[in-house]
Amino acid sequence: MNLNRIAVFSYDTRDATTVSLTGEWTFEGSAPLTAKPPCREALDPTKFGLAPHMAELKRGSAVTLTIDDFDPAIKDTFASYRFASMAIFAIQVNDEPYGLIFFIDAGERTWPSEELEAMRIATNIIGSAIGLSAKT
Repeated sequence: MNLNRIAVFSYDTRDATTVSLTGEWTFEGSAPLTAKPPCREALDPTKFGLAPHMAELKRGSAVTLTIDDFDPAIKDTFASYRFASMAIFAIQVNDEPYGLIFFIDAGERTWPSEELEAMRIATNIIGSAIGLSAKT
């Protein structure tokens, strides 16, 4: 595994038509995504290749994609940050849609079910932590 980044994108609107980067964890000295557009702009989540997968995300399933699924307008920028393979989950906060979390690998790979389950649990913990911090 060559996981090099975990990125959280929150919905800008209740209808989930745009997302913005709200947090990230990087590994191996990876540059932060906010260094250049379109990473610091609001993005349509379908530009990540998610349009056919939104129902899966809403059900809590993982969606796995590669950089080749990205819209050509943003593909090169995200490829420069070493996006190759991604496991994506929807984040729920207090039973409401909050956004998306991307577990990003710098190489092309498959995602074993045990690893996806661990990521799903981590996503739920992150959603709970966001909900708790919002209450304080």
